Amino acid sequence: MLENAHSRALIERLAQETLDTYAAAFAFRPPPDGPGFVRDTPFPVVSPRSAPHWSSMVQDLEAGRRTEIDVLNGAILRLDAAHGVATPCHATIVDLIRAREPG
Repeated sequence: MLENAHSRALIERLAQETLDTYAAAFAFRPPPDGPGFVRDTPFPVVSPRSAPHWSSMVQDLEAGRRTEIDVLNGAILRLDAAHGVATPCHATIVDLIRAREPG
């Protein structure tokens, strides 16, 4: 996902929204920005090791199970609501995953 320009851009925007939310909620911002975080952390460290791995969320969707989206991206949405940070990419991801989950 990090090697594709479109998915990488989405991941960078998600990282930026997360950093903005954490800064507002906890006054916490260790990386300077979303693209920098993606460039310095998941791309060189996580991506090579996890490339052949299928995430638990993908496995849940393929098996017709509910996912942990409410715990992961949903947590950002809850912090966003409490602190007034716009997180449209997180909201879209949550909606897309929920649309694929069983009723």
